Amino acid sequence: MKQYFVSVACCLVNIISYCTRLNINIAILEMVKKNDSTFTLAPYNESNFNSITNRPNQIPTYDWDKMTQQTLLGAFYYGYTVMQIPGGILAVKLGGKCIITFVIISMSLISALSPWAASVHVGLLITLRILDGVIKGMVIPAVFTLLSKWANVGERSVMVSIVFAGKAFGGVIANYTTGLICSSYKIGGWPMSFYIYSKEFRFPQHLIRILIFELL
Repeated sequence: MKQYFVSVACCLVNIISYCTRLNINIAILEMVKKNDSTFTLAPYNESNFNSITNRPNQIPTYDWDKMTQQTLLGAFYYGYTVMQIPGGILAVKLGGKCIITFVIISMSLISALSPWAASVHVGLLITLRILDGVIKGMVIPAVFTLLSKWANVGERSVMVSIVFAGKAFGGVIANYTTGLICSSYKIGGWPMSFYIYSKEFRFPQHLIRILIFELL
């Protein structure tokens, strides 16, 4: 039975990982000034747009050109790609439990710091995104390290399915809730999408630690 607790914990890790990983893909629509957005789908009148949305002036927007936006969105994968093999080596040497604990703490901290980094300089935000990729690049190796120890031959397909269902759930949650948060100007707009993901996952983070450390 304990092996299924491991699967649930790893599933939660994937959900948190994908929520904090994908939210910027939606939030950047609100982070960039509309007159120079890579994602503008149709022409519009800016005065009409502001009158419809009633966007407060205190919610920051940035003059990032298309290349900067592309670099920002791709920065995550620079770190993520590089860390796959080193992440596996670290997971074997340090253990999957230590790696996962480090990951869930670090990615929440990076999410919380992202709005501040954007206000300082886009280069700092890009650096955080690369670091986020490095950290999340250790998730899959750590998960497979745990599964290799806990998954019996007859249960591997079920356990792996549970674990990687977290990616789909995380993607759905991130894409749906980030748009709602970013358009909710009364609660702070796009910066709150980073703060909420960093803070509101405290319960699943505690649950992950309980499942992995207390029950195993």
